[in-house]
Amino acid sequence: MNDYVLAVVIVCLASSLMGQNDSSPLQARISELESENQKLRNANFVLSTLYQTRDPVAVEVPIAEGRRAKLLVAKDGWGDALARDVAAVCSSTAETILRVIQPESTKEPTILIVPGDKVPMVIAHRGPSGEYVVLLTARDKHWSQFAYQFSHELGHVLCGDLSPDQPQQWFEEAFCESLSIWALEEMGNHWQIKPPYVNWKDYAPHLSSYAKDVRDRVQTSDEISVWYQKNREALSRNAYDRDSNLILAKHLATVAQKDTKFYQSFYYLRRRVDPALASMEGVLGNWLDSCPEELRSGPVAIGQLLGIKPHR
Repeated sequence: MNDYVLAVVIVCLASSLMGQNDSSPLQARISELESENQKLRNANFVLSTLYQTRDPVAVEVPIAEGRRAKLLVAKDGWGDALARDVAAVCSSTAETILRVIQPESTKEPTILIVPGDKVPMVIAHRGPSGEYVVLLTARDKHWSQFAYQFSHELGHVLCGDLSPDQPQQWFEEAFCESLSIWALEEMGNHWQIKPPYVNWKDYAPHLSSYAKDVRDRVQTSDEISVWYQKNREALSRNAYDRDSNLILAKHLATVAQKDTKFYQSFYYLRRRVDPALASMEGVLGNWLDSCPEELRSGPVAIGQLLGIKPHR
């Protein structure tokens, strides 16, 4: 069934509601068809991105014990940047992150990286072979922006569930933003020693300064627990208030610099989701239960930082 047919069916069903007293069954069917239509649109979108990645630049990123992730970068659409250079930046970014967040064996991701024209994002609907699809709006030779955007979206890939309506989505966004800051800072140091290309060594300070500019964008004089209590309702309502999320993100990046296991715990953030436990305390409890014993210090630290206790 194509988009046009589904749209006609939805309109016809909506019209048939006129003059009927009990519209709940039809309303439910309309909701089902709208959901089916959205899934079809997502599937069509993924197919179009697969078309963009014909003959991509393919790179493998080492994880551990011989395991590798795979990046497939569209060959066109990056302005005056060459696809192989975009692949080099994304590969360096992924290698940095996969040192501290290692997926389980057999779950090494394959990621299609294509140019987008609205906002950077990872598509909820995966490709026919389980590929993740990441859209980046960075263009030309703005390597810091490429690294910043890709690290954020890779964070979503590694969290375990791409549905955009997860409980307390703001917290996942804050984590992904923190991962961008942390990765840029790590890469700024690493590129001074071993950049993707020798002549890129002088670009290392730009990565660090980009991270600093992000950190400096927002400030709060409150302790994080006080800030959270003041803003928790607004955060729950609006997951994509980037300035608000950045307040917490900066602290998470700083914690990760001191605790190498901290970020690994976020791999289990969405492995167990109970819709009945939609509060931050509930999300914290689910996360704590999902984590292996040796990684539970991560959610424990978050509870202490926000001044809340897990609901289990």
